[in-house]
Amino acid sequence: MSLFRDLQTAVRDRLKTALADHGGPLALDPILEMEGDLDAKIERRIAKTGLGLLVLTPKLEPGPSDNQVTVSVVLMLIEKPIANRDTGGTRLPALEVLDSILAVLHDWSPSDPWSALDFTGCELVQTDPALAYEATWKTSTLLTLNES
Repeated sequence: MSLFRDLQTAVRDRLKTALADHGGPLALDPILEMEGDLDAKIERRIAKTGLGLLVLTPKLEPGPSDNQVTVSVVLMLIEKPIANRDTGGTRLPALEVLDSILAVLHDWSPSDPWSALDFTGCELVQTDPALAYEATWKTSTLLTLNES
């Protein structure tokens, strides 16, 4: 078990189970960056629906106290608008899906020992060959060191 892998998996599972209940697409199955051939998975997903959601590897930084760590949970939403808005796509523009993601993750706490997620921003990071948005939340925890 890994504290950070478990966090990434918890975020993916939350999005997978709750996104459609908050206006998101039914067929959007988030991809974990750490699992397998990422490029191939993204290409297959975007080819199928025109939309892909990635849960990227968390970014770590020291927290305000000695044993605290602050983690940025980063999602990347990739959209090929022509494919996504066609009959085989989700027909939900990426920014509408981001609204749903915000609703799902707002003030949600992944599990002990993590604090509730705090949204810190979203930006368009790519426009060609597809639109890509990066959205970030912060959470923190106290680290416990096991001495042998």
